[in-house]
Amino acid sequence: MRNVIESLKREDYLPDDTTAIGIVLLTSARHFLYMNQQAQELCHCLGWAEPGPTGTLPQALSDLRTEVLKQLDRASHIKDWESVELSRVVGNSERPVLLRGVGFPDPVGANPVCVLILMEEVGNRVATAPVQAKERFRLTAREQAAIQYLAKGCTNKQIADALGISEPTVKEHVRNIMQKTGTRTRTGILARILASQE
Repeated sequence: MRNVIESLKREDYLPDDTTAIGIVLLTSARHFLYMNQQAQELCHCLGWAEPGPTGTLPQALSDLRTEVLKQLDRASHIKDWESVELSRVVGNSERPVLLRGVGFPDPVGANPVCVLILMEEVGNRVATAPVQAKERFRLTAREQAAIQYLAKGCTNKQIADALGISEPTVKEHVRNIMQKTGTRTRTGILARILASQE
């Protein structure tokens, strides 16, 4: 079994023509090496104030950085690091942001030198993603409806109430969607659905 939380194919990293990509480069000790203007703007959308002397990150970026480092620690060989590409959708339903993180090894040792996080605003794609995903992943109408509520950040109970079904049924729909999309988390579902539109 692969030691990744969620992985996307390399071609999923290509942006469309209308979206600017935010780029953040960090050391494993959380120091900033580089952050472009688009990343700064997207970080502000995530409730981030300007970085302090210690280079504080928005929680979502810090969490992704930590997960990338954990996955790299579990890799048995430095060559296995190539398969560690984590993604998640963060932010709110009005302005969701897709984060993708990878780590780069020290060419001399086995410790990561830096973590690269790519950030892309995906708000324009959230509304149409479930419709396009239905055909691509062969989703049922209920699974498609569940994805629409997942994209809004709804809990299982909220989805159940909105669709007039039980929570166990919602959980079953989410499990089926994970199986069909090849993902293992709710945010992974959204990342895969959104990436499939590129």
